Amino acid sequence: MPLSVDTLVSLVRLTVAHPASLLAFLAYRYQQNAGSIPRDGLVTTAYVCLALYASSWLNNRLRNGLLPLARLNAKTWPQELVFVTGGAAGIGKLTAERLAHKGAKVAAVDVVDFKPEHANIKTYKCDISDIEALQAVREQIVKDFGLQVTMVANIAGINNQKLILDLTARDVDRMLNVNLKSHFWTAQVFLPAMVKRKRGHFLSVSSTMGLVGICHQSDYVAAKHGILGMHESLHYELQKMYKTPHVRTSTVVIGHTRTALFNTFDVGVVGRFLSPLLEPSAVADRIVAQFERQDGGMILMPFTNELLPGIKGFPYWLRNVLQATSGADGAYTSRPSREQLGE
Repeated sequence: MPLSVDTLVSLVRLTVAHPASLLAFLAYRYQQNAGSIPRDGLVTTAYVCLALYASSWLNNRLRNGLLPLARLNAKTWPQELVFVTGGAAGIGKLTAERLAHKGAKVAAVDVVDFKPEHANIKTYKCDISDIEALQAVREQIVKDFGLQVTMVANIAGINNQKLILDLTARDVDRMLNVNLKSHFWTAQVFLPAMVKRKRGHFLSVSSTMGLVGICHQSDYVAAKHGILGMHESLHYELQKMYKTPHVRTSTVVIGHTRTALFNTFDVGVVGRFLSPLLEPSAVADRIVAQFERQDGGMILMPFTNELLPGIKGFPYWLRNVLQATSGADGAYTSRPSREQLGE
């Protein structure tokens, strides 16, 4: 594994900053100082780290209830029917396969014909930007499985990789239809049964570009920002309007991942150190784990994404420094034409 910020943070979290290590350190200092803990930099750091762990736990429990739902297991996974978009390849395919191996029933869809690689998976050709096509697929799924969808994983996406003046009307429409509107349509098609059942999980994959904007990605950035905004409203609607706190919502905010969508995206050595390339299998594992825990929330990966939710409040100069350091604005080779520049 190449050296990156994630490697270093993971090492620290597993060793000196692990809660057990921090508590052991405080206990040692207490014993060493005859029943009192001195206030110095290391002790303060230990307290801050423990407070962050406690805050994270409390935040999760306040969102999902003080009494957690039971984790799904070998007996309960077979009761779940998961609808997965983008199931023909990449993250969607791996997620469908991992869910099937857990014992879940999986309905995987894509815009192309494809064959299942597990007995628990049934595949369907469907344009998810067409709500009527989704409604027809839902009826077929109910006939094939004999039950309603209990979980949704919105994973499918496209990427135009164009500067804003190079985008066509069709480019923008297709981007918003597939990468944003489809999440509204899957919600309208599959959430009603979850609301009536008072339990379910609706998950969408967003991106680092749901938190920041970069060159060549204005349409993609708009769609990914839209997903996060939609989910924020959806969470509160399910909590306060529909009174269904056990219908969970989750977003997965991922950085550059080794998929066909970003195969020409090159941020350079420094950018890759700050934000390492993610493997589709790692993202699929996190999605399945989120479903299994039966908790909703936001998954941020890699580590640098954990620092970004507040970036829009940063001073402009600091934001510019971070933008330049990331290498993202020059990650694609295309540039404005001479005609566009008036030359």
